[in-house]
Amino acid sequence: MWPMSKHEDSVIRLVVSSAPAHLVTLAVLTIIMSSIPGVQITVVKTVVDAVAYSADRTLLFEALALFCGLLTFGVISQCVLDYIGTRLSIRLREHISLRTVEIASLLEVEQLEDPAVFDKVHRASGDVSARIYDMVSGIRAGIQALLSVIGVGAVIVSWNVKIAVLIMVAAVPSGLATIGIAKAKYALDYKRAQDARKASYIRSLFFDVPAVREMKVFGTSRRLLEDYRCLMVLFAKQDTRLARHALVITLICGLLSVTASCGAIVIAAFEAIVESKVGEFAGFVSAVSSMTASVQAVISSFSSAFQSGLFLVNWREFTGLVRRISLLDDSDMQGRSAEFDFESAPQIRFRNVWFRYPSSSTDVLEDVSFDVPSGKTTAIVGVSGSGKSTLIKLMLKFYTVKRGRIYFDDLSLDDIRRNHLYDVSSVLFQDYMMYEFSLRENVGFGQLALIDDDFALARAMTKAGVCGVGSVNGIGLDDTLGRLFDGGVQLSTGQWQRVALARAFLKSPRLLVLDEPTSSLDPQSERQIFRELSSHGDDVTVILISHRPSTIACADHVVFLDNGRVVDEGSHDELLERCEGYRAVFGAH
Repeated sequence: MWPMSKHEDSVIRLVVSSAPAHLVTLAVLTIIMSSIPGVQITVVKTVVDAVAYSADRTLLFEALALFCGLLTFGVISQCVLDYIGTRLSIRLREHISLRTVEIASLLEVEQLEDPAVFDKVHRASGDVSARIYDMVSGIRAGIQALLSVIGVGAVIVSWNVKIAVLIMVAAVPSGLATIGIAKAKYALDYKRAQDARKASYIRSLFFDVPAVREMKVFGTSRRLLEDYRCLMVLFAKQDTRLARHALVITLICGLLSVTASCGAIVIAAFEAIVESKVGEFAGFVSAVSSMTASVQAVISSFSSAFQSGLFLVNWREFTGLVRRISLLDDSDMQGRSAEFDFESAPQIRFRNVWFRYPSSSTDVLEDVSFDVPSGKTTAIVGVSGSGKSTLIKLMLKFYTVKRGRIYFDDLSLDDIRRNHLYDVSSVLFQDYMMYEFSLRENVGFGQLALIDDDFALARAMTKAGVCGVGSVNGIGLDDTLGRLFDGGVQLSTGQWQRVALARAFLKSPRLLVLDEPTSSLDPQSERQIFRELSSHGDDVTVILISHRPSTIACADHVVFLDNGRVVDEGSHDELLERCEGYRAVFGAH
């Protein structure tokens, strides 16, 4: 990854670091091409004068040759310019796409669970590279047009100051209209980011297999289609209002520009006739057209760059999501973290922990205190919403404990580097990933250093009962799972869960967290998993989250939560005997 600095994601740095040679070539070609219009006007005057007044055909042929040469050179230069621009666009797309994913990889779980963050991500989810390229291209074209204006202006000012002023003034209204419309469009896109994200989400549901299955069974497609239609109608109305506004502004400003342009041409024609200068009149006509186009190009190009620059505010918002604390290097804690011995299974102690999510006004955990014994299996149980998953998020440092403490043995969790914690921890989340990659990658992602170790992979899969997958479906380590890519083999939900368990087992951790680890497994597979867990002895501290009494009964210790508080703790049998709330939830099964 790139080294971080406060100027890391500035547009200038992004562009320069992407393709410095292309930028130099663009600058040189821009200067050369900006000189063509001024030279061309002078040549036109010379050609017309030669045709009208000169008997020297040599002068005419030389002027014509120069004129044709300028046209040819302009075509060649424009082709090269377009090619260099395309190369720059390709490099920017590669550079920024990679940077976007790098930034996303640094975002915290806390940030990803914040709706406001999703709005910022959505606003930046457009083609940022295209926006940056449009801005660079607009600035380049604007500079070229500005230099052309200076060159042509120098010629026509020497002929007639009034005409020069009229020509330059003619393009101003249209350019100002373009800037105003660009600002209005950006404001509209910014305002409806959340609705646009909702529309995008609804649309994605119609291409998501689990969602489509539920739509078929529950008949929700009509409702979702109606919601999507309402959003599309809303967007159409908003865009139509903007289009009407743009029509009025551009029409008024366009008529003002045309009036000034026509006035300039009329004055040029009469003055040329009075002075009987046919060549100069032809040069005036060419200059009027060229100057009008160049002045409009200056305003249009810079306004286009301005519009793209407005959208790049979204990119800066997105890059600003990555805080220095999110880099996880915790350099100020290296010495203290080194004092913790992860060679043995840790005892974990929660002491007076309170917590509420940033977007909530209600505490999820209230004064929670309990111990997770070292080298034992502890089940954290309770009804949905009792705070079980929140405890795991805090223990894994996805969120920071604001009030209270969590200890690993005698060391505060605050003093343990996350990379050190993750090196010796392994997790099976309830919403585990089903990677549409090979079986090797699905398991090997649990410990990348072992991804090419067939023996280690086979051992982890045996522990999780994945061997049955190979024998039933004939899947090899390098065969693709899922249906997204050609040749992929879809697994059952239970098989996917065993693959995810194998991924968790591959690391041989000191702390193993399992969230509903057997929810999709049959009783025989469940017993096999817990036989495997018990075989680790005292080497691993295991934390289970489960609603299944058969799973909870395998734990050495049970902590029962209700509404964010610890109600009771002990063995499964002890809680059944003495805790009425626990018995009401788990005793009737």
